[in-house]
Amino acid sequence: MPELPEVETVARGLAQRALGDVIESVWIGEKPQPLKSSAREIADALEGAKIVGVERIGKHIVVELSKSQNGQPSAGSQWIVHLGMTGSLLIVAADAEMAKHTHLIARLQSGRELRFVDPRRFGRLFLLHSFDWRRGGDGSCRQPDLFADFLLDLGGNVFVVFEELLGVLASLADAFAFVAEPGAGF
Repeated sequence: MPELPEVETVARGLAQRALGDVIESVWIGEKPQPLKSSAREIADALEGAKIVGVERIGKHIVVELSKSQNGQPSAGSQWIVHLGMTGSLLIVAADAEMAKHTHLIARLQSGRELRFVDPRRFGRLFLLHSFDWRRGGDGSCRQPDLFADFLLDLGGNVFVVFEELLGVLASLADAFAFVAEPGAGF
Protein backbone atom coordinates (compact mmCIF):
# COMPACT_ATOMS: atom_id res chain seq x y z
CA MET A 1 0.00 0.00 0.00
CA PRO A 2 1.39 3.44 -0.85
CA GLU A 3 2.64 5.31 2.18
CA LEU A 4 1.62 8.87 2.97
CA PRO A 5 4.53 10.53 1.08
CA GLU A 6 3.64 8.67 -2.13
CA VAL A 7 -0.04 9.62 -1.81
CA GLU A 8 0.96 13.24 -1.10
CA THR A 9 3.17 13.25 -4.21
CA VAL A 10 0.30 11.98 -6.37
CA ALA A 11 -2.12 14.55 -4.90
CA ARG A 12 0.32 17.44 -5.46
CA GLY A 13 1.09 16.28 -9.00
CA LEU A 14 -2.61 16.03 -9.80
CA ALA A 15 -3.20 19.50 -8.37
CA GLN A 16 -0.39 20.98 -10.50
CA ARG A 17 -1.61 19.36 -13.70
CA ALA A 18 -5.41 19.30 -13.42
CA LEU A 19 -6.54 22.11 -11.10
CA GLY A 20 -9.01 24.33 -12.92
CA ASP A 21 -9.60 21.81 -15.72
CA VAL A 22 -13.10 20.59 -16.58
CA ILE A 23 -13.96 16.92 -17.01
CA GLU A 24 -15.79 16.58 -20.33
CA SER A 25 -16.55 12.86 -20.37
CA VAL A 26 -15.89 9.74 -18.33
CA TRP A 27 -15.30 6.11 -19.31
CA ILE A 28 -15.48 3.49 -16.55
CA GLY A 29 -14.33 -0.09 -17.06
CA GLU A 30 -16.39 -3.20 -16.41
CA LYS A 31 -14.65 -4.36 -13.22
CA PRO A 32 -16.76 -3.42 -10.18
CA GLN A 33 -14.03 -3.87 -7.54
CA PRO A 34 -12.66 -0.30 -7.55
CA LEU A 35 -16.11 1.30 -7.32
CA LYS A 36 -17.63 2.11 -3.95
CA SER A 37 -20.18 4.41 -5.59
CA SER A 38 -22.06 3.24 -8.68
CA ALA A 39 -20.48 3.80 -12.08
CA ARG A 40 -23.46 5.97 -13.09
CA GLU A 41 -23.15 8.11 -9.95
CA ILE A 42 -19.42 8.62 -10.51
CA ALA A 43 -19.87 9.46 -14.19
CA ASP A 44 -22.75 11.87 -13.46
CA ALA A 45 -20.74 13.68 -10.78
CA LEU A 46 -17.53 13.91 -12.82
CA GLU A 47 -18.90 14.85 -16.27
CA GLY A 48 -19.02 18.60 -16.64
CA ALA A 49 -17.37 19.19 -13.25
CA LYS A 50 -14.48 21.58 -12.72
CA ILE A 51 -11.59 20.38 -10.55
CA VAL A 52 -11.37 23.13 -7.92
CA GLY A 53 -9.15 21.43 -5.35
CA VAL A 54 -6.97 18.38 -4.73
CA GLU A 55 -5.60 17.32 -1.37
CA ARG A 56 -4.52 14.30 0.59
CA ILE A 57 -6.55 13.30 3.65
CA GLY A 58 -4.84 10.30 5.23
CA LYS A 59 -4.23 7.83 2.41
CA HIS A 60 -7.12 9.21 0.35
CA ILE A 61 -6.89 11.75 -2.45
CA VAL A 62 -9.81 14.17 -2.29
CA VAL A 63 -10.68 15.85 -5.58
CA GLU A 64 -13.03 18.79 -5.00
CA LEU A 65 -15.52 19.20 -7.84
CA SER A 66 -17.76 22.10 -8.79
CA LYS A 67 -20.52 22.14 -11.39
CA SER A 68 -22.57 25.03 -12.59
CA GLN A 69 -26.28 24.68 -13.09
CA ASN A 70 -28.07 27.45 -14.99
CA GLY A 71 -24.93 29.56 -14.76
CA GLN A 72 -24.76 29.27 -10.97
CA PRO A 73 -22.18 27.18 -9.09
CA SER A 74 -23.78 24.20 -7.37
CA ALA A 75 -22.85 22.50 -4.13
CA GLY A 76 -19.70 20.56 -4.79
CA SER A 77 -18.95 16.90 -4.53
CA GLN A 78 -15.73 15.22 -3.58
CA TRP A 79 -14.33 12.41 -5.69
CA ILE A 80 -12.36 10.23 -3.30
CA VAL A 81 -9.54 8.05 -4.63
CA HIS A 82 -7.72 5.43 -2.58
CA LEU A 83 -4.78 4.00 -4.53
CA GLY A 84 -4.78 0.62 -2.78
CA MET A 85 -1.51 -1.27 -3.25
CA THR A 86 -0.82 -0.67 -6.93
CA GLY A 87 -3.15 2.13 -8.06
CA SER A 88 -2.06 5.27 -9.84
CA LEU A 89 -3.62 8.44 -11.20
CA LEU A 90 -2.05 9.54 -14.47
CA ILE A 91 -2.46 12.66 -16.59
CA VAL A 92 -1.66 11.63 -20.16
CA ALA A 93 -2.19 12.75 -23.73
CA ALA A 94 -5.52 11.58 -25.11
CA ASP A 95 -3.76 9.48 -27.75
CA ALA A 96 -1.54 7.66 -25.21
CA GLU A 97 -1.90 3.89 -25.21
CA MET A 98 -4.36 2.63 -22.61
CA ALA A 99 -2.71 0.50 -19.90
CA LYS A 100 -4.16 -2.96 -19.41
CA HIS A 101 -5.64 -2.29 -15.97
CA THR A 102 -7.21 1.11 -16.62
CA HIS A 103 -10.48 1.38 -14.69
CA LEU A 104 -11.43 5.02 -15.33
CA ILE A 105 -10.63 7.62 -17.97
CA ALA A 106 -11.74 11.21 -17.50
CA ARG A 107 -11.28 13.29 -20.66
CA LEU A 108 -10.31 16.83 -19.70
CA GLN A 109 -11.18 20.05 -21.50
CA SER A 110 -7.44 20.68 -21.94
CA GLY A 111 -7.29 17.67 -24.29
CA ARG A 112 -5.52 15.41 -21.80
CA GLU A 113 -6.92 12.48 -19.87
CA LEU A 114 -6.92 11.62 -16.18
CA ARG A 115 -6.64 7.85 -15.80
CA PHE A 116 -7.01 5.58 -12.79
CA VAL A 117 -4.93 2.43 -13.30
CA ASP A 118 -4.83 -0.38 -10.73
CA PRO A 119 -3.51 -3.85 -11.68
CA ARG A 120 -4.45 -5.52 -8.39
CA ARG A 121 -7.81 -3.74 -8.03
CA PHE A 122 -7.37 -2.85 -4.36
CA GLY A 123 -7.86 0.86 -5.04
CA ARG A 124 -11.24 2.49 -4.46
CA LEU A 125 -13.21 5.28 -6.14
CA PHE A 126 -16.23 6.87 -4.53
CA LEU A 127 -18.10 10.13 -4.07
CA LEU A 128 -19.14 12.26 -1.15
CA HIS A 129 -21.72 14.98 -1.70
CA SER A 130 -21.60 18.38 -0.01
CA PHE A 131 -19.19 17.17 2.65
CA ASP A 132 -16.18 18.98 4.06
CA TRP A 133 -13.47 16.64 5.35
CA ARG A 134 -12.06 19.37 7.61
CA ARG A 135 -15.42 20.24 9.12
CA GLY A 136 -18.74 18.53 9.60
CA GLY A 137 -21.13 18.00 6.72
CA ASP A 138 -22.93 21.27 7.53
CA GLY A 139 -19.71 23.33 7.78
CA SER A 140 -19.70 23.62 11.56
CA CYS A 141 -16.47 22.65 13.30
CA ARG A 142 -17.28 19.13 14.51
CA GLN A 143 -14.03 17.21 14.26
CA PRO A 144 -15.07 14.38 16.63
CA ASP A 145 -18.10 13.63 14.41
CA LEU A 146 -16.13 13.63 11.17
CA PHE A 147 -15.75 9.86 10.97
CA ALA A 148 -19.42 9.27 11.83
CA ASP A 149 -20.50 11.74 9.13
CA PHE A 150 -18.20 10.04 6.65
CA LEU A 151 -19.74 6.65 7.44
CA LEU A 152 -23.26 8.03 7.14
CA ASP A 153 -22.40 9.54 3.77
CA LEU A 154 -21.36 6.07 2.57
CA GLY A 155 -25.05 5.29 2.65
CA GLY A 156 -25.16 3.25 5.82
CA ASN A 157 -24.18 0.07 3.94
CA VAL A 158 -22.84 -2.13 6.74
CA PHE A 159 -20.37 -3.95 4.51
CA VAL A 160 -18.93 -0.74 3.03
CA VAL A 161 -18.70 0.83 6.49
CA PHE A 162 -16.99 -2.26 7.90
CA GLU A 163 -14.50 -2.39 5.00
CA GLU A 164 -13.66 1.31 5.41
CA LEU A 165 -13.30 0.84 9.18
CA LEU A 166 -10.88 -2.03 8.61
CA GLY A 167 -8.86 0.20 6.29
CA VAL A 168 -8.65 2.90 8.96
CA LEU A 169 -7.63 0.36 11.60
CA ALA A 170 -4.94 -1.05 9.29
CA SER A 171 -3.57 2.46 8.74
CA LEU A 172 -3.48 3.09 12.48
CA ALA A 173 -1.74 -0.26 13.05
CA ASP A 174 0.91 0.72 10.47
CA ALA A 175 1.46 4.05 12.22
CA PHE A 176 1.81 2.46 15.66
CA ALA A 177 4.13 -0.23 14.33
CA PHE A 178 6.43 2.50 12.96
CA VAL A 179 6.43 4.43 16.24
CA ALA A 180 7.12 1.23 18.20
CA GLU A 181 10.23 0.42 16.13
CA PRO A 182 13.51 0.85 18.04
CA GLY A 183 15.22 4.07 17.05
CA ALA A 184 12.05 5.65 15.67
CA GLY A 185 13.01 8.85 17.43
CA PHE A 186 10.56 8.86 20.32
